[in-house]
Amino acid sequence: MKLILKLNRPFILVWMICFSGCGKDTYAPYYEKTANEWEQYISEISDKEEVSLSNTVLLVLTSSECTPSIAELKNWDTFNKESDSVNVQMVILEKYITTIQVFLDYENIDLHVYRDSAYTLIKKDLLPTTPMKVYFGKEGRVKKLSPIGTNNDPVKFINGL
Repeated sequence: MKLILKLNRPFILVWMICFSGCGKDTYAPYYEKTANEWEQYISEISDKEEVSLSNTVLLVLTSSECTPSIAELKNWDTFNKESDSVNVQMVILEKYITTIQVFLDYENIDLHVYRDSAYTLIKKDLLPTTPMKVYFGKEGRVKKLSPIGTNNDPVKFINGL
């Protein structure tokens, strides 16, 4: 029995090394979403506003997720005021505009906000979950995805650090 265990250890070790990085990337399908899909979505929730997502970060969350994410939202708000090259906006999935407005006023957040009152983002399967931040590169395609709260530094998020 000890001989079998000793022989299996190298096999298990090799198997773990070879297959540890081969897990399914749960975000992979969301990197394939086109700029057109995202821009069409924003147009739908903004009363047909013409939108370009080039060099844009979207912070996407529900109104109930705002409170735990306040520190990061404030970091993004400050970054947006200081950045000349990257635009930061929010999409909040919420039925009532007054709920969003009260929150933004109370927390003194000046980011441009789109309200998704019909939860269209979920119906279109543009993101795996919320709260998420999405960085669109120069060509308007999804370049980086990350849950809000995992990296509070906007520069590190955008630069992939």
